Amino acid sequence: MAAVVPELRDEIPTVWAYPLCKRVEVCFKGGERSAVIGVLELLRAPDFPWDRHQPLQLAIAGLVFSSREIERRTIH
Repeated sequence: MAAVVPELRDEIPTVWAYPLCKRVEVCFKGGERSAVIGVLELLRAPDFPWDRHQPLQLAIAGLVFSSREIERRTIH
């Protein structure tokens, strides 16, 4: 995976339907973590050409996680 290029950052939310750079509540699958609220950041860009099935490396307030760990997300 490559670092996020600012010009591509706008395309990624469209393909994956994740509200990057917005305040969200993310609820996680399983019992290790329940939920976190904050600004959703993309840490690393996915491979190009875009494959919407590829997991994204995301973070909120320093908590790093994969898009595959998310049960649901809500914009706040």
